[in-house]
Amino acid sequence: MAAVVKSRAGDLFSALGENPLLLGLPRMRTESDWGRLLMHRPKVLMGPEVEDWQRLDAVPQLNNSFVPKLEETEAATRMQMALLSSIRSRDPRVEANRVMVYAADPATHETMEDIPFAMVAAQGAIIRGPTGGGKSSFLFRLLSHFPQVVHRVGDESLGYLELKQLVWLVAEMPPDPSRGGLLESIAHAMDKALGKDYLSQLGKVTKLESKFVWVIHWLLLHRCSFLVVEEAQKGNLDTRVLGEAFQRFFLRLLNSGIPVVLVGNPLAFSELETNSQNMSRLTSAGLWDYYPEFTWVTERWKDLVTYVWGFTVFDSNKDKHIKQLHALLWILTGGSPSYLARLRKEALMKAISMRKDYVDEEVLLLAANGAVMRGVRPLILALVARNDAALGKFKDQPVEYFRERWAQVPQELRRPPMDLLRGSLVHHIFESTDASARPTSDGSAKAADSTTTGRKGTKQGTRKSNSKDSTRPLAPQPSSSSS
Repeated sequence: MAAVVKSRAGDLFSALGENPLLLGLPRMRTESDWGRLLMHRPKVLMGPEVEDWQRLDAVPQLNNSFVPKLEETEAATRMQMALLSSIRSRDPRVEANRVMVYAADPATHETMEDIPFAMVAAQGAIIRGPTGGGKSSFLFRLLSHFPQVVHRVGDESLGYLELKQLVWLVAEMPPDPSRGGLLESIAHAMDKALGKDYLSQLGKVTKLESKFVWVIHWLLLHRCSFLVVEEAQKGNLDTRVLGEAFQRFFLRLLNSGIPVVLVGNPLAFSELETNSQNMSRLTSAGLWDYYPEFTWVTERWKDLVTYVWGFTVFDSNKDKHIKQLHALLWILTGGSPSYLARLRKEALMKAISMRKDYVDEEVLLLAANGAVMRGVRPLILALVARNDAALGKFKDQPVEYFRERWAQVPQELRRPPMDLLRGSLVHHIFESTDASARPTSDGSAKAADSTTTGRKGTKQGTRKSNSKDSTRPLAPQPSSSSS
């Protein structure tokens, strides 16, 4: 009996493997596989004969660095599964699937409601977090392991003689809350990938509802298996009426067999979160959060310091020892991976200008005081101080989320070691972070109390919490000497 079951399973996977739309695409990867594939450390070969201008020219390569966290290896697996499942469920050898390609034929369908459902609905996912958290970097690394377009040669039995198979597509939400703008963005992205003129054709369609049908029709024709909609902001997704209309479009794509990944600011999804059914459908492949590190002792922060701060354009990493490096970098960046990379690039450039082949504390603090870090300093100060009132001045920051996470930080980690800055050029700028965060004017005193430093030993508003992350990143720990 076991042999019969094994034989049937083998026949099933053999049949799936013959799906012509899967040819040339990578096999399913495990989380361990993705940990290796996502990791990227740019190599800069620099000998002693290299001139300073060449070193400066190599500094931006740090932008290509990527250090995956454990959650991202799981997210990559889930998203690849959604992509491959979409392709398998539309196997062109099945007659019903050949018919489904024309399910959104604008000649016979006037509205999205007229489009029949696919035999198997696709999965959706949401990737949310403030700007600079690494959302787009993760997607870039993930999608770089898949071809975007595959040119297929087929026959009548498959429903096509030639096909430009669109494996994945990334489109941007319009800056204004316009459904038509989103459709134009998708059409424009398809034109760039496929060499078509869909945007021009869409401009000739007068009815908005018909435009929805046309876009779904084109995505089905090219067997799109993974649609990413980036930069969902509060103004373009969370508007009460238009937000519901966007959701209807995304759900219709799922019902047509096209996986959808929404990427953007957490504030954009508040309207969606009030609809449990839609939220369930659009997160069937996961709800993935991206935020700065909340303390300087997390394993994730140690990994970022090791690999991002460890990037160099010199012969080898000759950086001088800096006391409590992890804590100091956290103070100067607010725990943001993006700002850590920005500070490292500035430090390398400053070292080159000072005719040094290493970064030391002097170079670091000069870089932190420079013009490039100045623009993000107010946000960094708010994060370091855990000050919800200061954070609330930024309209794109999810203050409530930060309040909840800050309240879970152990009391001994509420106040960063500000003495590390004493005597430096940036000490007077950061000295305000050494004080307790004040209650906000909207009456959230309890939340603000939970973020105070408690210098007098008060335990008011504290909560018990484990100081370690619940997950372990893939990258090895740095040596204790660098902490």
